[in-house]
Amino acid sequence: MKPLRLSISRIFLIHMALVGVISIFSIGYLWVTSEWSMFEKEAASLRASYLESQKAMLKREVDQALNFVNYMKSQTEKRLQDSIKGRVYEAYAIIENIYLKERDTKNTQEIEELIKQTLRSLRYNNGRGYYFAFTMEGYESLFEIKPEMEGANLLQVRGGNGEFVFSDMLAIIEQDGEGFYKYTWPKPNQQGFFPRVVFVKLFKPIGWIIGSGEYLDFVEDNIQKECLKWISNIKFGKDGYVFAGKWDGLSLSGPEAGKNMYDLEDINGVKIVQELVAKAKEGGGFIRYVLPRFEGIKHAPKISYAVGVPEWQWYIGSGLYLDEIETAIALKQSALEESIRSYIQKTILILSLLLILIFLVVKLLSDRIYHNIRLFKNFFRKASTDAIEIEKNTLYFNEFAELAESANDMVENRRRAEKALRESEEKFRMLVEQSPLGISLIGKDGRYKYVNPQFLEMFGYTIDDVATGRQWFDKAYPDEIYRQKVLKEWSEFQQQPHIGRSRPHVYRVTCKDGSHKEINFKGLSLENQDQLVIYEDITERSQLEQQLQQAKRIEAIGTLAGGIAHNFNNLMMGIQGRASLMTLELGSSDPQLEHIKAIEEQIVSASNLTRQLLGLARGGKYEVKPIDINELLVSSAAIFGRTRKDIEIHSKIYASSLVVEADKRQIEQVFLNIFVNSIQAMPEGGKIYLETSILSLNASFCKPYAAIPGRYAKISIEDTGVGMTKETCQQVFDPFFSTKEKYLGSGLGLASAYGIIKNHGGIITVYSDLGRGTTISIYLPVSEKTAFIETQIEDNIVRGSGTILLIDDEEIIIDVGKPMMENLGYRVIAANCGEKAVDAVSENGDNIDLVILDLIMPGMDGGRTFDAIRDIQPKMPIILSSGYSLKGKATDIMRRGCNAFIQKPFNISELSQLIRKVLDEAKVTGREPLE
Repeated sequence: MKPLRLSISRIFLIHMALVGVISIFSIGYLWVTSEWSMFEKEAASLRASYLESQKAMLKREVDQALNFVNYMKSQTEKRLQDSIKGRVYEAYAIIENIYLKERDTKNTQEIEELIKQTLRSLRYNNGRGYYFAFTMEGYESLFEIKPEMEGANLLQVRGGNGEFVFSDMLAIIEQDGEGFYKYTWPKPNQQGFFPRVVFVKLFKPIGWIIGSGEYLDFVEDNIQKECLKWISNIKFGKDGYVFAGKWDGLSLSGPEAGKNMYDLEDINGVKIVQELVAKAKEGGGFIRYVLPRFEGIKHAPKISYAVGVPEWQWYIGSGLYLDEIETAIALKQSALEESIRSYIQKTILILSLLLILIFLVVKLLSDRIYHNIRLFKNFFRKASTDAIEIEKNTLYFNEFAELAESANDMVENRRRAEKALRESEEKFRMLVEQSPLGISLIGKDGRYKYVNPQFLEMFGYTIDDVATGRQWFDKAYPDEIYRQKVLKEWSEFQQQPHIGRSRPHVYRVTCKDGSHKEINFKGLSLENQDQLVIYEDITERSQLEQQLQQAKRIEAIGTLAGGIAHNFNNLMMGIQGRASLMTLELGSSDPQLEHIKAIEEQIVSASNLTRQLLGLARGGKYEVKPIDINELLVSSAAIFGRTRKDIEIHSKIYASSLVVEADKRQIEQVFLNIFVNSIQAMPEGGKIYLETSILSLNASFCKPYAAIPGRYAKISIEDTGVGMTKETCQQVFDPFFSTKEKYLGSGLGLASAYGIIKNHGGIITVYSDLGRGTTISIYLPVSEKTAFIETQIEDNIVRGSGTILLIDDEEIIIDVGKPMMENLGYRVIAANCGEKAVDAVSENGDNIDLVILDLIMPGMDGGRTFDAIRDIQPKMPIILSSGYSLKGKATDIMRRGCNAFIQKPFNISELSQLIRKVLDEAKVTGREPLE
């Protein structure tokens, strides 16, 4: 359908007419608004004045009713006390009369029985009131409602709040002879406890305490009835009355007394009673509503005031109609409306004359405007295809001339913009084609419009392979569950577009050749609803970040493990020392010697455990020597192979020796830990493949492992076991992580292997696929030195003589170390801190042959103590001892000239041989031991 268009002349006519009409109506509107505003202010003032007077009246009447209720409520307990006190005094007078009358003719027991019969027959308050009596010793003499308790001692009977009821009454009697007592007590045939007040009085002639009581709520009910009767009689004004109700909506007085009005609602949806209750709970307040239709009651707007009586859960209120003031206001409004109608009639007449004048003026102008418009029409018809300009001299009005000048500028700007666009498109095409990032453009229909060359190189997919988004998702994410996750996140991104802003997401993409890559997606929503997607391959970066994070995590936990191993070694040193001393004291045939040997064997096992912890702590190198890694791997595999005949071991060993500088025992422990994990992964048997080689590692490979680039010996241990998931591979070097059942593994095997290899400046990696076995690769720096050949050290005790200074802050080390060396024939001076040790050397340095120095001590540690001793005695032989391994501070001290290092725990044989060796070497260097 062709849209309706108007000419400028007609529009000009209409606009001029509208201006006139709007002007007249604006003036009229301002006058009407002013008059109406004055009327509303006057009406508001009348309403406010009337409303305030009505509010004051309502509040006054309701407050008077509340004051009466509060007064009556305050009399509840007093009334009750007066009533029961009078009843007890009446009973007292009766039994006193009985006693005086019968004391000369009957014994005490007969008089008591006569009194019980008399009091039992006396009831009041519709049978609720009764009397009770008990002795000063607490025995119940009379209990009308529970005769079975008569004769029982009630001093331990408690009320509902745990009070000792009869004990408290007895205390009142002992102090005053009579008095009131308030407690909680059950009602007959009702659940729970209720407040109750009793009055008790001592009747001395027979030693009885006479009492009676009543429940507070029975008296309260009577007072409430009196209050409601009084409230119902209050009338004021023309229609005013006071009403009362309960917070649950039950009306207690007023037109609908006895009904529950909680859900009563006026025509505006106001819950009348609920609002009254809310104001009552707040302490008092007003509400406005329209009173619903009740029989005999006017249906009109009202205002009500309500206050609360919280103890009774009552609200008390009153209300007044608001329609009287509205009648007076309605008369004024009628007069104002008549004045407005007169004004409108005059306005219509003026408007008609104005429209005629406007028509004549507009007709004159419209002809000239039409001429100029026709020129512009011809210009735009030609300018759509040709860059022509309009002739300004043919136009009548200046405004049209200025418009013509702007149109000509537009034509010139269009020429320049088209040229710039062509140049920009060429630059953008070159940028996208040469970009190192993959780029694709996806239409709003989900079809791929363009992919750049890097996209093809990154994924292998052409635009025909992934013509639509559905084809891309099916091929890039073949796993159904993962594909649904990506689809969900991508849909959320499309539903909340941010034009021109990217929202990165990282997903694992399957390429055309079957490989997987970690891709950082950055999607941008364009104004035409197309999607520009940028693809960044972060596979290598993600792997490096994961390796770096794992290395940092294991290093932190390893530090903690090293501290634990140090303390544990100190404890083992105490046990080892005691065992060595006991061995020296026992004969070779002593039956206890077997147990001592068993203890030493257990200490060796515990030392192996701490060795693993120190390995985990990357502090487990004890004796670093050049070793042939080929020989160590083959010998370790041979020993291990004899334990499982169902495991085949295949070796592919490098042709010549592969020498690395390492602690042989630690590296051997690494191999054994890996072998153990391999056989546990092959419970039904399998194969292990060993391979060694030399290769050069570059900086990019070494960086995540904090290793130094260079030549490395590579040791690969591959099994055909069950394999591991990707998640398990990421945790396999974590301390205490184990896939074995509880108690079947400590979780330290591969964790300590990781620490040991890292401590040797090496790299250890794991690769595994579930169901396809596991390969662990170890890289150790190659050494140019000749492999060291070990000689067997005999396990014997070497005795000697001389003076040894033993320095250790642990009392347990002093306690065992001193007697151990004394048994070897040496005189021992002990110092428990570095300061005392330096003082001892200063005083007796020439008399000391050897110092055994602990590494870790509070205050002056081993390093500072070593330097201070060497400043005093430069040639003093010193053996460094520690629960830590030869690493860190220990290595620094050894480089500064320390003679030897011994690892805790050590036995007496190791200690004796090391002392002898150091003293013998001291002779060679010129320091003779003292005899």
